[in-house]
Amino acid sequence: MKNHKSVVFIDRSVVSVNLILKEVERYKVLSEEEEYRLCKQMREGKGIARTQLINSNLRFVLGRAIKYLWSGVPLEDLFQAGSIGLMVAVDMFDASLGVKLISFAVYYIDCEIQKLVTSHLRCSNNVSLGDPAFNDKDCKLTMEDVLSSGRQDYADWGMRYDCAFQDMKAVVKKVAPFDEAAKLWEDSIAMKEQGYALCDVARKYHITEEQAKETIKAIDRSLRIHYGLRA
Repeated sequence: MKNHKSVVFIDRSVVSVNLILKEVERYKVLSEEEEYRLCKQMREGKGIARTQLINSNLRFVLGRAIKYLWSGVPLEDLFQAGSIGLMVAVDMFDASLGVKLISFAVYYIDCEIQKLVTSHLRCSNNVSLGDPAFNDKDCKLTMEDVLSSGRQDYADWGMRYDCAFQDMKAVVKKVAPFDEAAKLWEDSIAMKEQGYALCDVARKYHITEEQAKETIKAIDRSLRIHYGLRA
C-alpha cells in the first residue's frame, strides 16, 4: 500500500483511489475471538455484526485487488469485485471450523476479481506476458511475474486449508459422541457448501434435525476446546 502513489490508475481519479485507501484504514483487524463473537451475532440476525466482519477485512481485499492491476482494470472496479466475493464468503463462513475468515474468503475474493479481469481482457487487445505489470516506469515486474505470484499464493492457501481440515477431522474422530457422528459432521460441511440444509443431513442419517444440530454443536464445542478457543 505504500507504493500506491506511483501507480497510474486508468480512467479514474487519484482522489477516488485515495478515498478507498482511507476507508480501509479506518477498520482494525479482528482477533480470532472477536471474529467468532461477531459470526455468532450475525447468525442471530444482527446485521451490524456482518458489516463489521466485512469492513475489518477490506484491507485484505485491497491487497488482492492491487495484484491484478496488470490487467488494466481500474483499482476501484477490482476492489468492488473483491468486496462482493468477501460478502459471499462472510455469508457462508462457519467460525466453528477454527480458521480465520480471510483464509476462507480469499478463494471467493479472487474468483470475483478474476471474473472481472477475464471479461475485461476478452474485450481488449491481446497482451504479452512479458509486458510490464504496472504503468510505473520504474517497475520491473512483468505480467508473468504477477500471475506466477498469484498462483503461488493460492496454492499455499489451499495447502494450509487442507492440512487444517485434515487435522480437524482426526480430532473429530476422537471426540465424536457416537460412531457415525464424525461422518455426519464432515457431511454437514460438504452438504452446506453444496446448498443443502441441516434437515437434508438429518434425513441422510435417519435422525431428527434437532438431533443432528445437537451432535454438530457437541463436536464443534469439543473442537474449540481442543484448539484452545473459547467454547
